[in-house]
Amino acid sequence: MPIALLGSIPLPPGAGFDHACVHAGSGRVFVAHTAADTIEILDGSQGRHIASIRGCSEGSGALSLEGTPLVAVASRGHGKVLLLDATESALVGQFSVGARPNGLAYDPVRQSLLVADVGTDAVSLHEIPSGRQSAARSLPGRPRWCIFDAERDRFLIALREPAQVLALGAKDLEVSAHIDIPAKGPHGLDLSQALGLGFTACDDGPGGRLHTRWQRTALHLPGRREPGCDLPQRPEQRALRRDRRGRPRRGRHPARRAGPDCANG
Repeated sequence: MPIALLGSIPLPPGAGFDHACVHAGSGRVFVAHTAADTIEILDGSQGRHIASIRGCSEGSGALSLEGTPLVAVASRGHGKVLLLDATESALVGQFSVGARPNGLAYDPVRQSLLVADVGTDAVSLHEIPSGRQSAARSLPGRPRWCIFDAERDRFLIALREPAQVLALGAKDLEVSAHIDIPAKGPHGLDLSQALGLGFTACDDGPGGRLHTRWQRTALHLPGRREPGCDLPQRPEQRALRRDRRGRPRRGRHPARRAGPDCANG
């Protein structure tokens, strides 16, 4: 189905927005407004701005916590995570996490929040809603966004430099795998359960492409150097195939159809 623009929602003045999230239960959208030190709350179904919550210095990341009425927001300027009640649009808690928290990911089974800190190049794990820290570790580079991979019980973190996606155990934050990304500045992350693929938005990449894709099973153990990534193919890289009636049709080269074979480099 094609994507169509249905409208727009005016926001308070400011030119520095960062991550946003949707709280499925309420349909509300929470936007970290970094430049204004606020959290903007939108009614997605009605297409209107509801409120601005002040006191979120350099807000950088917003994340709806699955199975709860809560939304977590990273406040880089205060070194805290703020907890909001999505239905009431109110601040209900906060806790200190480090120098400059940025990326957030949530494990709904253990009810623990992963916080990636760009001030110390480290991550920490916190119980929700108390904020008590249960684990922490340093990272080999600056973290960007992170997500929870429920099927494999791990967190995935994008590192700006070295350009990698790092996998950490959900319970103890032990490094279980990593994958090298052949593009500059990996940032956003997402997973496709159905396709078994991961997607990484990057600051820059070969040919101007701003994202890469990789097999979730391709994340390999530390110390091995197989690249394990596959950039989107250019049109000239596509090969002609034939359907059952012998008519030519355009598609991926058969050797590339299944995605990268990381075990064989």
